[in-house]
Amino acid sequence: MNLTMQEIFDKSVKGVIAQGKPAVANDAQCAYRTPDGCKCAVGQLIPDDKYDPSWDAPYEPTLIDESTPQGEALRAALGGLNNDELALLSDLQAAHDNGSLDDDWLDKFKISSQSIAERWGLDY
Repeated sequence: MNLTMQEIFDKSVKGVIAQGKPAVANDAQCAYRTPDGCKCAVGQLIPDDKYDPSWDAPYEPTLIDESTPQGEALRAALGGLNNDELALLSDLQAAHDNGSLDDDWLDKFKISSQSIAERWGLDY
């Protein structure tokens, strides 16, 4: 990926916080992108011209970790990922997806993001 770890973190976290809610589709499942324009932690980093709606049919949070045609396409859309970038994105994705239907989701996401920043030596 052509971004630093700090840039990955900032773009992902700031994007999710700015939208104020998780990217949850009609079936109450998280999604990389939703019909109302929300994006998950990883979805924040996918360029519009590289996004493939099949990644959300059905949504697979471990897609970036898997060696599948979809996973390879997603990783390519993100510009390739080294092991640390992959691990950071997995952490951010888990922070987004965990408790995504809870009323206090945004507070939990912020707390989780701060913990992720500390773990990775990043600024929150």
